[in-house]
Amino acid sequence: MRKKTSFDLTVPQLQKLEEQLKDFPEQIPAVAVRAINRAAEASRSAVSKFVREEYFIGASNLTGRIKIKKAYQADMVADIYAKDRTISSINFKVRANKPLPKKGSYAHLRVKKSSSGGMVKGSFITTVRGRHRNVFTRVTKNRFPLRSLHSPSVPQMMGHEDGIRVMEETAREVLEKRLEHEVERVLKQ
Repeated sequence: MRKKTSFDLTVPQLQKLEEQLKDFPEQIPAVAVRAINRAAEASRSAVSKFVREEYFIGASNLTGRIKIKKAYQADMVADIYAKDRTISSINFKVRANKPLPKKGSYAHLRVKKSSSGGMVKGSFITTVRGRHRNVFTRVTKNRFPLRSLHSPSVPQMMGHEDGIRVMEETAREVLEKRLEHEVERVLKQ
């Protein structure tokens, strides 16, 4: 699954940039690219923060999964995208097995901060093959095979309307500020 958001200059922004840099027309593409790339970086940070506010997931689990395709002078569009599989449930808020009377022991799992979470019937936390720690359930009544439980992927977490709105608003604000800053920088030289 892949979610993608693109950022580029609007026509009024480009006209304003051409007007401000009419004495330095060769600098227009470089100024635009630097501003677009900074807006994309800020937008990635904002959506990462948004996801961490909504879900019980650490920044280390998001950092490598949200990527940026930077803008270049030949292609003045920056893309922010996340392409990934579902994340192991152990990366979220999991409470270890606690025996409950008449119900057995279950793992209590919370993925979203706005939910109370719940117990997954027959689940337990263990490490298999000496390295893979996660929440598991048994597929049959036998000891093996085990089924690993997974939670939403990063594209699913960042891809709903609020996440996209946060990315777009941040990119718009930062792009305006960075364009002004880059124009001032060129004019001072």
